[in-house]
Amino acid sequence: MLAEARRSWTTLSLFGYRVDGVVANRVFPAGPGDAWREGWVRAQEGVLAEAESSFEGLPLWRAGYASAEPVGVAALRDLAFNLYAGRDPLGAVTAAAPFRVERWSGGATLHLSLPFADADQVDLARSGDDLVVTVGAYRRVLALPGVLARMAVRGAGVEEGGLRVRFQATDAGARPGVRPAAPSEAAPESAVAR
Repeated sequence: MLAEARRSWTTLSLFGYRVDGVVANRVFPAGPGDAWREGWVRAQEGVLAEAESSFEGLPLWRAGYASAEPVGVAALRDLAFNLYAGRDPLGAVTAAAPFRVERWSGGATLHLSLPFADADQVDLARSGDDLVVTVGAYRRVLALPGVLARMAVRGAGVEEGGLRVRFQATDAGARPGVRPAAPSEAAPESAVAR
């Protein structure tokens, strides 16, 4: 399940969703018990330690093992009360946005968070004013902001848990807001992020 949680974070980030925490469900309580339960407690402790390091920077909330599924408003309220321990689950999100643009003289860098993605899983192509980002089996067509749509892709790579795409102005004399003509835009511009 931990591997699936990692893949989910990568996919959610690809589509622009901000992840603000991780819930570990059905956690056995520590303490004395029979050999079967103690074995499960030890196994879960290992997985929870790995989850803590995998999702560093995000809170890891633990929902204890219950004898029945939480069905109904009252049961879900009790689960939330115990899970969040007085914290507001709808409070302000402090996690970084998965998409941002950093401008610099003559260009800009697009940053797209893709935690756990390896460079060999990521493919990138430009088609007109869109970037097509593929991670494994998932593809996102990302409409470029106007400032980037007027620039050419000059490089891309996967590093430090994210995709970085470098753009550079193609015509230094172009007026802001006026897009220079580019005859090659009809064909997709490829910039493989490997």
